[in-house]
Amino acid sequence: MRRFDTMTCVAYLRILVAISVGVATATVGLAETCTVRIRTPNPNDKVGLEGTVMFEGELPADAFPWVFVHREDLDNQWWPQGTSAARQRGKSWRKTVYYGGEQDRNREFEIVIIVVGKEANAQLEAETERAAKEEKYTPRRLPNPIQGCAPEYVIVKKISN
Repeated sequence: MRRFDTMTCVAYLRILVAISVGVATATVGLAETCTVRIRTPNPNDKVGLEGTVMFEGELPADAFPWVFVHREDLDNQWWPQGTSAARQRGKSWRKTVYYGGEQDRNREFEIVIIVVGKEANAQLEAETERAAKEEKYTPRRLPNPIQGCAPEYVIVKKISN
């Protein structure tokens, strides 16, 4: 059997404490809740040129909700609706969205709320600021949501401008 001196025991104890603290920190990070739910519009609601999306949820630190809209028949072509700075009150947000032009009347539109991390948020902010400055709004693919935070979707029908 091997004998340990006091210094060796203290070193092992420090390692065990560091590992325990690391595991506890990782567990806390995994336990953070991330949910979003669209309150309005409701599925199959009739909409015009623009409308308000209201949603609620619980987000971890450094998480940013983004609202995207597209005509349902356009695969992987989504338009971010401004910046992530939707008006927030407590655990509720509201964001004005736009449902295309006259050519999109009587079409179904899909709305999605995606929660992204810091890096994706900075990239999306830069893209939308550039688009607004150039007045050129081009579609993009949806960003990846943060792990553990499922996107929330709803489909509506545009009936007027």
